[in-house]
Amino acid sequence: MNQKLKAFTLIELLVVIAIIAILAAILFPVFAQAKQAAKKTQDLSNVKQMTLAHIMYWGDADDVTVTSFSNGIPGDFTFMVQPYMKNRAIMLSPGRTVSMASVGAACSANLLPGGIDNPWGENSLWGYGYNTGHDWNDGQGLVTEVDRAPGDPATYDITLNGRTYTVNYRNPIKVGKSATSVNSPAQTLLLGNTADTIVQGMGRGDISDIKFDGPNPDACTRLRKANWPTWGDSINIGFVDGHAKNTKMDKNIGSWRMLAGSGRRSGSSVIRDAPKVFTNPCIYFSDWDGGNTGNCQTGDADPS
Repeated sequence: MNQKLKAFTLIELLVVIAIIAILAAILFPVFAQAKQAAKKTQDLSNVKQMTLAHIMYWGDADDVTVTSFSNGIPGDFTFMVQPYMKNRAIMLSPGRTVSMASVGAACSANLLPGGIDNPWGENSLWGYGYNTGHDWNDGQGLVTEVDRAPGDPATYDITLNGRTYTVNYRNPIKVGKSATSVNSPAQTLLLGNTADTIVQGMGRGDISDIKFDGPNPDACTRLRKANWPTWGDSINIGFVDGHAKNTKMDKNIGSWRMLAGSGRRSGSSVIRDAPKVFTNPCIYFSDWDGGNTGNCQTGDADPS
């Protein structure tokens, strides 16, 4: 007996294709969001691990936070505690996918593969910075500045990835502080995501929204602040007491006046006017005691 073969009609095929297309349109954004969430979680884990590495370093360094004595070196401050992590990949943020080749061309050739700031040939920016204060030279964060002694050598050699580089000593040297002298360790910034490039800091100018960099930011600024903040409206940061969390950024206030403080180059009467950056900018100050240290809570002018 002959059996009649049954086939899909054109209408039925079109309906199936339409259903698949609708499901894809619904699910693909969910997959993208899940992937981004996974990267954000990995990033927070990296921040936590680096934070703990610093704490272990303090235990072996007589309670002194990291000292940075050289210009350059990738990751700079956290690079100094890399032996406590045993894994350089922790220092690379999965959220900072800005090409090193592009940044090397626009910002500094030192970032190109083989350069002093990229000796391992990383493909993207490192993406994490350290609390040197709300301004690079203000001495308010976890370092202060000390002049090199007269007659001290200006350079030294360091071997990275089998290649020897001649590196300049800083002058002044950024010297660490006593970790236990930090007044509010659970509320004081240690490290976190940054849009800085070479010697990664977390100054307000380094991590502010690009709209505060003027009407025509240069190519380097446009690159390093591409898709910034790293996680939409927030970044991951670690605190001196060892905990880490995702922290919402203040992307709206572009003028927040804070005293430069005790840095070698900045007298106590100097005011740094820069974006607010954090809801609580006081997290920069190692001596913050809950008050209006350095005008951090109010962003007002120097009352004196």
